[in-house]
Amino acid sequence: MAIHRWRFIGIFILLAILGGAAMVMWNFVGLLLISFAMAYIIYPLAGYFSGGDRKAGRKYLTACLSSVLLVALPVIYILIYSLNVILQWLIENFGMIQSGSFTEGLKSGLDSAGFGVVSERLGSELGRLISSATDAVWSQVIQPTWFLETSISLALFFVATFYFLYEGPRLMELIRNHIPSREKFLHELMSTIDKIFYGLFIGHLLTSVIIAGLAAIGFWAILRPPLLTLGFLVGMMFVVSFLPLIGPWLMYVPMGLWYMILLPGGTMSGILILIYGALMLTIVPDFYIRPKLVRRDADIHPLLILLGFFGGPFVMGFKGIIIGPLVLGLAQAIVMLYIEKRHMLEDLFSRV
Repeated sequence: MAIHRWRFIGIFILLAILGGAAMVMWNFVGLLLISFAMAYIIYPLAGYFSGGDRKAGRKYLTACLSSVLLVALPVIYILIYSLNVILQWLIENFGMIQSGSFTEGLKSGLDSAGFGVVSERLGSELGRLISSATDAVWSQVIQPTWFLETSISLALFFVATFYFLYEGPRLMELIRNHIPSREKFLHELMSTIDKIFYGLFIGHLLTSVIIAGLAAIGFWAILRPPLLTLGFLVGMMFVVSFLPLIGPWLMYVPMGLWYMILLPGGTMSGILILIYGALMLTIVPDFYIRPKLVRRDADIHPLLILLGFFGGPFVMGFKGIIIGPLVLGLAQAIVMLYIEKRHMLEDLFSRV
């Protein structure tokens, strides 16, 4: 009786500790998942810096730090620059947006740009969209703890990315060493998961390169900037396209609004930037280019990629952009692996 009582107490203490750990970690689950995705994306870069040597030590430690910094510095710069532009614009135009004169000015600008009867409806919709976005951003920014919380989350993101990157090879080795050699199904599953991760990474990388190329063509045709400025814009476009949860919209939306609203005579250029960005930098890459490239390397059906990419955020928030395609891809892989290797799985369960 005493043995059962102590066993119950031990199980209760274990569950209490695990439950407490889960409560502490719950708010960081999304951040950790995104950090894991980022670590996998820059994993080849760390291998390149270390010369292929992934053993724990100063060489691989330096390679991981360099890889994380190479990503962190552009991200921090882009976020600070974008936040500065947005806040400056909000301070200058918040009163006009709230009073409705901003929308009227937008309608007049569209009408003078030659949109005719469409300018009334288009100006109203754009004004309503900008007003909603302005209220959402302003309500976040005016909170006293917003800057502190954002800074802590960003720091935790890069620290977690570094540890996933540095400890990743040993974690994978530990998992493989604890899977018995006779468990062929589990080895096949690990190989399939690795193939899916690799396919998602290659597809994501190539899509980012294509988006940068399309941005170069569009910006040159619409704005005709100096080559140095064009090169900077294209480089930043590649960075924001490559990083999880950050997309091309972070560049072309502020650029379009800047030209359309703040620069005299720039209404048409701003509208063309927004239209070109939405069509050629977001819709075409996400609906056609990315699914095609990912299917080539990861063998995931394009419909599942689209459902995961667009359905994931509805279920899991912004982190669903990363987790959605991955979960559906793994589900497809497990189902197909079961169909093709059913005898291995049946043999595995027969020994459990």
